[in-house]
Amino acid sequence: GTLFPANGVTFDGDALNVTINGVPTGAAWLNAGFWCEHAGVGTANDCAGGRLNGVRYDTPTFAGFTLGASWGEDDYWDIALRWSGEHSGFKMAFATAYSESTDPDILGTGANTNDNQYFQVGGMIKHLPSGLWVHGTWGKNFIDDAPGNHPYHPDSTGWYLKAGWTTRFSALGNTHFYGEYGKNKDGFANDTSAPDCFGCLDATDNGTQIISSDATRYGVGVVQEIDAAAMSLWAKWRHHELDGTLANQSTFSADNVDMFLAGAVIFY
Repeated sequence: GTLFPANGVTFDGDALNVTINGVPTGAAWLNAGFWCEHAGVGTANDCAGGRLNGVRYDTPTFAGFTLGASWGEDDYWDIALRWSGEHSGFKMAFATAYSESTDPDILGTGANTNDNQYFQVGGMIKHLPSGLWVHGTWGKNFIDDAPGNHPYHPDSTGWYLKAGWTTRFSALGNTHFYGEYGKNKDGFANDTSAPDCFGCLDATDNGTQIISSDATRYGVGVVQEIDAAAMSLWAKWRHHELDGTLANQSTFSADNVDMFLAGAVIFY
């Protein structure tokens, strides 16, 4: 489907430099708009997606429900509840999860953030006769910074909405059309002791720290499945906007970014 080319995790454009009136600021879009402090690192709505050494247990499915829990070293734990089923021509799936990390540098990134929690909820509904569907997620990162971090970081939130239509024009496979919209509030990195001055709007050592940011993205795309090759071909357009406030109380509006992307993926 459309999960590979478009989802709440914002990798596209993360490494681009934030510019204002064409002038580079020294900050990447990831550090200024899509950063998660949870577990030391994250991207947009993937605040609990790091790979850790740990153990996990998932219960058997009962009435469509599955409960899962895991614990990872130094210390990380999470719990998740999932449900999926079909009713009256609709296919549905919903999930919610809560996780906590108490290691200041659990992934060895130097982010030095302690006692973070992340709550998230998401789901999808698809009308099977028509092929129309909608998917949404929402999450909040509760941030308690370790000593030495910049003191201004509020909790960050992010939400993402995608809707579309799935049909079959030929024997090749399903065709998916979709539109997406997402917003991340206060998704900036604030550990100015890091070597590259995470989140600073200046390439110098005296960069002014971001204390609030608002990142918006929206776009459209199409995916063509090729069943015989277990392949999907996709093309999309995505637009990014970023506004924020600095520690000196000045505000900024970054130059907008438009991306036109196409690709293919083979699942095996």
